[in-house]
Amino acid sequence: MQNREAPAYQEYAASMLAKIDFRTMTLAEQGLLYVMRLECWVNDRLPSNPARLAKVLGRSIEDVTQAIPAVLPFFIELCARRRETTMNSAT
Repeated sequence: MQNREAPAYQEYAASMLAKIDFRTMTLAEQGLLYVMRLECWVNDRLPSNPARLAKVLGRSIEDVTQAIPAVLPFFIELCARRRETTMNSAT
């Protein structure tokens, strides 16, 4: 048994590409979404403050604040699925 975290997460590209919300995002919004997902994978969290988030991600505050409204719904959906999975596994 290894005492290290999984090196990757599984995602089917077709699942993301099928989402209208993803397909209608700008390239900058899609990029921010994936950078934020990768940051979450490595560090388990993201700063809620946009200025701090921009600094952590190495992006400008303007780029982050412009793209964040399109990106946040994906994280809300992810959190809801995680909560549901946690609740189902506890029963």
